[in-house]
Amino acid sequence: MGLKNRFLGICISRKLEGLHSQFTLRNVIEGIGVEVMYEMYTPTITKIEVIKLEKRLDDDLTFLIDAYPEYSTFDMNMEPTPHIPGKPVPVNPIKVKLQPPPWTRRWELFDYKGIEDCWTEQTSYFKRKLSKSKLTDLRKYDLIADYREVATNVDEELAIEQEMLDFETKKLQAGVTKRKILRCAEQSLSQDLTDLRKYDLIADYREVATNVDEELAIEQEMLDFETKKLQAGVTKRRILRCAEQSLSQDV
Repeated sequence: MGLKNRFLGICISRKLEGLHSQFTLRNVIEGIGVEVMYEMYTPTITKIEVIKLEKRLDDDLTFLIDAYPEYSTFDMNMEPTPHIPGKPVPVNPIKVKLQPPPWTRRWELFDYKGIEDCWTEQTSYFKRKLSKSKLTDLRKYDLIADYREVATNVDEELAIEQEMLDFETKKLQAGVTKRKILRCAEQSLSQDLTDLRKYDLIADYREVATNVDEELAIEQEMLDFETKKLQAGVTKRRILRCAEQSLSQDV
């Protein structure tokens, strides 16, 4: 067995899921903040022990990096606090106080509940420097915010939303599903095709036609006439020329 090391600290963040889960512990040792990131299912970890089980006001406690050291200092020989199984996990409502800026992140832009309001206690220089936020610049593109400011007829909008909600409720109560809608569309389409059937003259002709031999004879006679005309070379130009000659002779 190799050398074993034991590290104790507060869990400030958890990342990823499944076999790739990671968690980070933080502790202040001899005045220096130390963060160690572990992989949950790595074989190099022989044991994970929960010394004290509690919740904070925020899931992410990364802001403890910029907080005062007393909020992240824990004794390495700290005795475990027992927790009765089945009981809810207690919530620690403590709010930490951040050190004067600059900070590692713009914590004032995030909605952290576990940070004490220390923004107003900072110097005017950092107030001017950190107040220039990109979020403020993007405010002019927020169309919804502008709409909320100019929207006056709220009752009409609420009535429209209620009408839409009632329609969805009635549709669910009536059992109108996608299959029923498609079935109704097919029925209406078949009715439209039936209505257009009465304008199909060829179909009516096919229904009333009985003497097929006579029709075939007429078609054959027309075909023979066209064939003879082509064989004799009788074109439209020759017919007109003959007509002109006969007319000149008469004159």
